[in-house]
Parts: sequence; structure tokens; C-alpha cells
Amino acid sequence: MTIANRVGALVAAALIVFLAIDAFVLHRVVFPSFEGLDDMHAREDMRRVRAELENELVLLDRFATDWAAWDDVYAFVQDRNNAFIAGNLETKVMFEQRLALMWFVDTEGRTVWGRALDPNNSAPKPHPLFPGQQLPLDSPVLALKEIDIGLTGFIETPLGLMLIASRPIVTSHFQGPLRGYLIVGKLLDDRHFVALSKRTGSQVSGLAAALISRDSEDARLLSVLTPGDIRLSLDSAGDKLIATASLYDLSGHPAMLLKTTFDRQHVKLGRETLNVALLVLAISGAALMGVVYVMLHVYVSRPLKHLAHDIKYLGKASLDAGEDVPDGLGEVAAVKQEVKGMLDRIAYLSHTDSLTGLPNRASFNLRASHALALARRHETRSAVLLLDLDGFKEVNETLGHEAGDRLLLAVSERLKGVLRESDSLARFGGDEFLIMAENLPAITGAADLARRILDIFKQPLIAEDIRHGRACSIGIAIFPDDAQTLDDLLRMADIAMYRAKSSGGNTWRCHAESLECRGESSEQQ
Repeated sequence: MTIANRVGALVAAALIVFLAIDAFVLHRVVFPSFEGLDDMHAREDMRRVRAELENELVLLDRFATDWAAWDDVYAFVQDRNNAFIAGNLETKVMFEQRLALMWFVDTEGRTVWGRALDPNNSAPKPHPLFPGQQLPLDSPVLALKEIDIGLTGFIETPLGLMLIASRPIVTSHFQGPLRGYLIVGKLLDDRHFVALSKRTGSQVSGLAAALISRDSEDARLLSVLTPGDIRLSLDSAGDKLIATASLYDLSGHPAMLLKTTFDRQHVKLGRETLNVALLVLAISGAALMGVVYVMLHVYVSRPLKHLAHDIKYLGKASLDAGEDVPDGLGEVAAVKQEVKGMLDRIAYLSHTDSLTGLPNRASFNLRASHALALARRHETRSAVLLLDLDGFKEVNETLGHEAGDRLLLAVSERLKGVLRESDSLARFGGDEFLIMAENLPAITGAADLARRILDIFKQPLIAEDIRHGRACSIGIAIFPDDAQTLDDLLRMADIAMYRAKSSGGNTWRCHAESLECRGESSEQQ
């Protein structure tokens, strides 16, 4: 199989995976946002229906307030004047106000006058059995004792669930004593829900608690829905979203399931949009794959075939003495040689300081770790010496960094001359050098090495036109006396070096000062 075919197959597989991931992301991440929009709108529909019912209760309360605070009503409840009934309480009054209930009771709940219109008759006709002669004594209406406070809500009646408003009967100046209560109500029947649907633009329906089967899903919802809670569900076809809420009566019991039905328009639109997007991606991906395949064939596969032919020719070509080198063979050998040289150079630079040619810190760490392992195995001493040139900063600041570089080269050459073959020298960075002295016979061996190093600075360093008459500060850490690991030895040698620097320089200090390892300057020597 050619590279173009392989890459084409990989691109095709990648395209399939890409489309699968896109489909997953679109349907698991993007598509739920469309569902969320439908959920939000369904909940807004239910809130709008609830707000409309609340508004109806407000209007109903205003009507009850106007009648209950009328002096004629106040007098009627006391004297039960038939003239007031004939002039003001005709059936058409309730019909015009779309009232299903108008009920006057005294303060003990006894009926003064009441009428309920039977919704089963096309013409308004009083219901023969409702309201009765007595308002239940536990009714919340009778708990109203403040003359300016009313009651609104829902109540179950023989006619069905009603929106009711009740107000204490007082004078037109809202003065007492309290004579009784006026209760007015509107029936929540199918005709009411049709009118409610037109006003809110939602498909509204209601199911009274008394009509709900005990083991049905509606019964379960009625038992778990709290006031203000909204539950969403799908219809059997999955095309409509049903929002369900519960209406509670004045006694605090669930009285009706209120439902609104919402078409899942956003979900339908989102599904169509995502399908079109996947189709466009598939077509675009297929076109891109074709372009990639052609480009690979023209710019990669065909040149590689020519290169393979040339390599095959070069492999068969003999380079006997006197035979001319075929065209291209010299370039291939040169490239190979240059690549090998580059790799060798990279390997060299990764372990060598580019200025002095000494091992760098990484190389020193490898050599020192190996030396410590041998010292630990053979129970011998080793030492780490950290050197810092005194006055080197002044050279850089006064003569420039090039002069400092030449001085560092001169120092590295002198240091090489005083070390044993077993010792390791490295440039630590800047003007600092590291020495790993292995297999020391005693602690004094490190001190002797420090003296020899200071001795090389007795004669001024001369690097071309640079003359440096300062020495260096040396910090010493002994293995295993001072530390067991290389990192700890380097840290302790650094501390000792700064102590030597703080004492004026041109001396050494051991991390653990003792008679065997006591620093002294070259002048003291």
C-alpha cells in the first residue's frame, strides 16, 4: 500500500472519528441547549397561566371589596330586605360578571342569601343544592376578623373547583361592627380553561383531584407537587412538552392538577439544524480528503517513489577504485556525514561547557554520582569543592564580558594543572567551578587540594591584555562526614564557599570546621 493510500485511509478514519465526535458533541452538548429552551418556555407558559389566575383572583377580590363595603349590603345582611334582592341580586348580575357563586353569610356562617349557577345548563339557572344553609364552621372565611383584610384562593364545591374571593361586610367607610362575609367565585371548568388558553396563548387544561384515579401517574404527581413546583414531561409521541403544577385549596390540600402543553419547536428546529450541519461536515470532509489524497500523491508519494528508485540505484552502485561516483552519491554521503557530525556536536554540547570546554553541571552530576557510589561501596572519602573567583564581577563591569571570558579560560587551564587524574573539574556557571576529589586518604586531602588551588593564584592571571591579581573563595563538603547525597554536598559546599567569601576571600572553608580542615588565605600560608 502506498503512502498516499495509507494516509488517505488514515484521513478517512480520522474523518469518521471526527464526524462521530461531532455528532456526539452536537447531540450531547449542543442539542440539550435546544431542549433547555423548550423547557424554559414550557415553564414560562405555566408561570404565565398561574399569573393569569392570580390576576383573576385580584379582580375577583376587587369585585368582592366593592360589594362588601356597600352600605346597602351592610343593611341587607342585617334586615334581609327583599327589595335589595329584587333590585340587585338578579341572576343576570352574576351572569354578566361571569360569577358561578355569590354568597352572603353572617358572622356565624349562616346563609343570609346565596346563589350558585349550574354550569351544566346553557342558560343561567340556580343550583338547587348549593350553597347550603350553613358555611362550615372550620372555613377559613370565618377566621377573617379584620375588616380590611380579605381572602382569595381555590375551594372545592359541588360544582367543581372555584376561584373565590371573600371580604368582611362593613360600611362604605370600612367601619364596623362586622356584619358577615361576602363570598364570590368563578368556576374552573372546561369553558374557563378555553378562555384562559386564548388569553395566555397556551394550551391549558385542569383535572380536579376528585376525578384522579388513585394509582395513576397524575395521582403520584398530585402527591409530590408542592405550591410553586413545576414538573415537565413528554407526551406519548415525544413532540409536546407538558408542564404540570398543582393548585392548592384554602385548606392547604391539593385540589387540581393544572397542565399546559407546549410544542417542542426548538427541539425540532435544533434536530434539523444539527443534521444539516453533520451533512455539511461530511461533504466538506470528503472533499478535503480528496484534496489531501491528490496532494499527497503529487507532492509526497511520487517524489518518494523517485527517491526510492535513487536509493535502490545507490545501493547497487559499486565504488571501485577509479570508478566515478554516480551523481548524487557524494551529496548523500555528505548529508550522512553532516548529520552524524551534528549529532556528535549535540551530544558534546549537552555535556560540555561551550566556553571552557570543561564538563558542564549535567556531566559533573553524572560523574560525581558515580564517584559517590564507588566511595559508598569502598567506604572511602570524597570531597566536593566549589570555587568562586574573587573580583570577577569587576572585570566584567570594567573590561567587558569578552575579557571575563578570556579570564575564565585562563583559570580553567591553571586548574587542570593542579588536579589528579581521578579528580573531576567542571564549570558550574558564571565564575564558579566544581571539583570532585575522589578517594581522599583523610579530610586533610581536601584542604591540601584547596591550598594547591590557591597557590596557582599567587602569580597574577594574564589572559592576552587582561591581568587579574585576585584569587578565589573555596567551599568544601566532605562525603560521608558532611552529607550522603550529591545535592546535599553541593548545598553545603555552597554555604561554605559563601563563608569563605564573607571572610574576605582568597581562602577556603569546610562545611564542618575542624583542625584538619581549617581555611587559610594564601597570604597566611
